Amino acid sequence: FPSHDIKWWYIVNEIEVSRLDNGQKIHVFNGSYRTDQSSWCWSYNLTIPAFELSKLDPIAGQPVILKIVVNGYQHLMLLENRTRSRQFASETYTLTGRSVSALLDAPSSPPRAFLQENERTSVQLVQAEIDRSSYPDLSLNWQLIDALGWIVPTESFSYSGSTPIKAIQEIAAAGGGFIYSEADTQAITIKPLYKKTFWDTFTVDDYDRLVPDSLVTSQSTDYELYPDYNGITLTNDRTGKQGQIKRTGTAADVLLPPENNPLFDVVSMGAFGKAKLAKAGMIETHTLTMPISTEVGECATGEILAFNAE
Repeated sequence: FPSHDIKWWYIVNEIEVSRLDNGQKIHVFNGSYRTDQSSWCWSYNLTIPAFELSKLDPIAGQPVILKIVVNGYQHLMLLENRTRSRQFASETYTLTGRSVSALLDAPSSPPRAFLQENERTSVQLVQAEIDRSSYPDLSLNWQLIDALGWIVPTESFSYSGSTPIKAIQEIAAAGGGFIYSEADTQAITIKPLYKKTFWDTFTVDDYDRLVPDSLVTSQSTDYELYPDYNGITLTNDRTGKQGQIKRTGTAADVLLPPENNPLFDVVSMGAFGKAKLAKAGMIETHTLTMPISTEVGECATGEILAFNAE
């Protein structure tokens, strides 16, 4: 091939780890992080030499938050545990933690019982759970349905023995959404499970990232066949509301099992039903492996990718 037809990528991986509170740098041998749509937060592990451990002591009893920068992309890690390893006269520690949103989970925020005493919006209920965590730097970015979400009547929301994050998960799920912990800030975002469904139309503006074929080092595709679901019946026994959500242009003759939820109203039913119906027919799972680069950036759950212009 002529040389001008070949596109080469030269990427030098760079990592820097430091404390968020005082900026002190931490020497790291290696590490990894991951997330997925059902995890609500990022999980981290870092391996450090033993002599770096003294840099990780809490200051004034506050949680230790590490800033991890990989190829220019920042992650904030709440340090939760450390494990010592000795081998051939070499002593290291493995640091483990999660996103700062883990402050909404045990042990930082203990479980409690709760009964909603006044009418609230779904956004207000989520914000109240964040407020009870006693960590004022945590913030909410709500992207589900609209800015207010939906109305939740008095005594519709209750639980026993739940942490704030588990309660928030329950609220988000009722509107067809999920929790995403922002990697670079102390915030959680409530997103729809699917920004677009397979029957929606797409424009270039709908794609969050364009992934070129030349940047992908490996790829695979798996297939799974589901019934062609086109309808679902949803109920709220507490309010007596009931609705059937169906895919437009269909007879709603291939039904998913009905579901009941005290957080359902006509607005959340529509969003929940659409998310359920989005997983039907032939489902393709695409696996792409690529470096973290400025060309594409670091992908986040819930985004829409165009791979090789498709």
